[in-house]
Amino acid sequence: MRRTVALALVLLVAGAVLARGREDPGTIVAAGTARMSAALTSADQNRAGPSDSGLETGDASAGVPRTDPVAPGTAPGIPESSATAHADTEEPPASEPTSATSQQPVPDAGAGTISAVDIPSGPVKSTGRTVAYGIDIEDGLPVSAADFAAVVHTVLVDDRGWQAKDDMRFVPVSPAERTGGARVDILVTLASPTLTAKLCAPLNTSGQQVSCWNGSRAVLNLTRWMRGASTYGDDLAAYRDYLVSHEVGHGLGHGHVHCPGAGRPAPVMVQQTKDLEGCTAWPWPTDP
Repeated sequence: MRRTVALALVLLVAGAVLARGREDPGTIVAAGTARMSAALTSADQNRAGPSDSGLETGDASAGVPRTDPVAPGTAPGIPESSATAHADTEEPPASEPTSATSQQPVPDAGAGTISAVDIPSGPVKSTGRTVAYGIDIEDGLPVSAADFAAVVHTVLVDDRGWQAKDDMRFVPVSPAERTGGARVDILVTLASPTLTAKLCAPLNTSGQQVSCWNGSRAVLNLTRWMRGASTYGDDLAAYRDYLVSHEVGHGLGHGHVHCPGAGRPAPVMVQQTKDLEGCTAWPWPTDP
């Protein structure tokens, strides 16, 4: 009799647990998230350390593989709001720039893995709140990692950049320091259209070949890096200055703005890839 009662109680408890598991969607969601994270991490296994539109809703940072120890938006000097994903999902420019450089073919995919890049040495601003940054590039792209890092570094430390605008200072973090666990607030990453789509998910960058800010990462789409945008004509260098400044600006907590008046320089957080809105192209956070 006692054995029968005990068995009945065991069966009753087991049934309740099973029913709870079926009713609790968190169990399924957690499992699905783990699988997604594992898949992305596998695609990004070679990293050392951790496009423009009005769509500014949703925090997609959970889908971005990262190994740096700081949660998105929680590092010193970075507002929590900057963890929100921003994507430039506007319609593509009406026409591409006509320079030979901008018309070179862009591969749809690279190796699918990311490598940390050495950052050029140089003086670091001594005042202002500190924002640590690293630079990554997808392996197998037809772009020199050293050249990409040089452009990003030059833009970030330029006197017309965010350091002057926001009274802060960018401090570079080397691949070796990142491997050792150094904090990284912002990662600037050049990625193929295919990897850009993965790193920006769930935001859709594929149709328009655009870039995004997601989690702690400014993802620069290779298509835009190599071809620029019609709003900047043949001035690919100036467009790259804008692209870095704009996406890093999201990481510093800045949202999109509009042209303040016809003929005036466009604020850097205007979606200049899409439309200058009557302004003139200007790639820097500070005024001319």
